[in-house]
Amino acid sequence: MLLRGGYTLDEVSYNNVSTDTYFGREDGALWRDEAFKRILKYRTKDISVFVSDGDGKPVSGVSVKAQMTKNEFMFGTAVHNNLLQASETENASEKSKKYAQRAQKYFNTLVYDNAGKWPVIEENRAVYATGIYNWAQARGIGVRGHALFWDNPQYYSASFANAWQYMTDDERLFRADEHINQNLTYFGNSIKQWDLLNEPLANRNLINRIGLLKTAQLFKTAKAVAPEVSLYINETGINGNSANWQQVKKLRNFTEQLKSFGAPVDGIGVQAHCGGALRYPQEFYNQLDYLASAVDEIAVTEYDFTPVNESMEAPYLRDMLI
Repeated sequence: MLLRGGYTLDEVSYNNVSTDTYFGREDGALWRDEAFKRILKYRTKDISVFVSDGDGKPVSGVSVKAQMTKNEFMFGTAVHNNLLQASETENASEKSKKYAQRAQKYFNTLVYDNAGKWPVIEENRAVYATGIYNWAQARGIGVRGHALFWDNPQYYSASFANAWQYMTDDERLFRADEHINQNLTYFGNSIKQWDLLNEPLANRNLINRIGLLKTAQLFKTAKAVAPEVSLYINETGINGNSANWQQVKKLRNFTEQLKSFGAPVDGIGVQAHCGGALRYPQEFYNQLDYLASAVDEIAVTEYDFTPVNESMEAPYLRDMLI
């Protein structure tokens, strides 16, 4: 919002060097007041409750209690199928039981860690991915898909990597397209978000060969097979650091170019690997806001934070979320 209002990056950027606290953490910080105003405007709404008796006649002076049963906002964690499945066995370890209990207690979405990546999902014929999906569905928990195509030979399936040298670029594109088709046909519209491209700014082995026009076909195929699924470009190197702006601009430019070739890109995923650095939360918001002009959806997809001062974890997460 500030950038669109005519401010410059220098005016809204702040480099934090402390490991004990961060700029903007203080009570009454202006940026947080503005964030709460946005929450009130965009994330809340008034409702009217009409109370009637058994005959349908209005009743006055009664006490009404409302309790939220489910949060639409996706708050998730990456999980491993083995631990979830182990928690169901007769001799389940305390570790696996605690792992499953916490996944269910604290999150409404589970994310494929390695289970949805091409080498794994092809090798075990989606057994791990299906296991996570079924475990989540049985408990009313959603699933987020990660990641259909990571364009680096290290992250290709073994069969694709072995055949690469014998294939033309069009045949390689066909194989990647086929992989996406197969998995979205299998899961259909049941998984609401998928990272279709993962870290394409640095991983473009095939993309650089075929160009963005043909790369757009991957999104078109996915949308044709599963039209209700939001298709994402998921990228790293963005976490509120003022030095991230070059990456931010490259990502928006890449996304807009891909969309100009007809790719139905629904969202941008920002991984937000924060490490131990403490950033100004408004700077992170500015970066998300800049990216939001290119797509309908923005998601923080892989947030992690390992500060020197452990007491910073909770307030920093709170401020990153708002």
